[in-house]
Amino acid sequence: MNVIGFSGALDGCSLPSVAPGLSPLFFHDAAAAFVRGGMLTFAIEEERLNRQKHSNAFPVSALRACLAHGGVAAGDIDCFAFFFEEDFFNASLADACRDLGRSPPSSDVRSLLVERLSRGLEFECDPARLVFINHHRAHARSAFAGSGYDEALVLVIDGNGEAASISIFRADYAGLNLLVTHSVSNSLGHFYRRATRLAGFRDFDEYKFMGL
Repeated sequence: MNVIGFSGALDGCSLPSVAPGLSPLFFHDAAAAFVRGGMLTFAIEEERLNRQKHSNAFPVSALRACLAHGGVAAGDIDCFAFFFEEDFFNASLADACRDLGRSPPSSDVRSLLVERLSRGLEFECDPARLVFINHHRAHARSAFAGSGYDEALVLVIDGNGEAASISIFRADYAGLNLLVTHSVSNSLGHFYRRATRLAGFRDFDEYKFMGL
């Protein structure tokens, strides 16, 4: 089975911008990864190819690089997996548009992503091949898959997933069992971002603040 997982926003790919002026933090650090037979074989960030640091553009170059590495055509991909749940993406995009004083897009995000996959990879993407993954489960599964352990506890801490900022899973090859979760209102990631800004740094400078 051939799977491509990808992250990023919607602009780019020679299609009209969905939300001009969208913050670069919105689904930042676009990337794509190619999985064959359950094994990760290739991954690359879009910024490495479009030379835009922390790019959140739709990762068409990264997607094409995955196909080239795998020696497959887009039609050979059984599943395209996106790194947030569908309802969350629809709601957060609508909120972002309203914050910019614009109306939300008339199409839902599944249609917008399918359009971009089809245009960018030059094939007719079946909407059923696009799946949306819970964000913290995506983090947890990728960490466990590369850990070498048969079972483990997996701790996920970020700014936020859909409704959680911290999640703890028990992981084994049967799957992920969510044990503990903390809401976005208790986000250590958002706290650290605000502390970074208070110290005079900019977004994406958290690593500098950490170094100090």
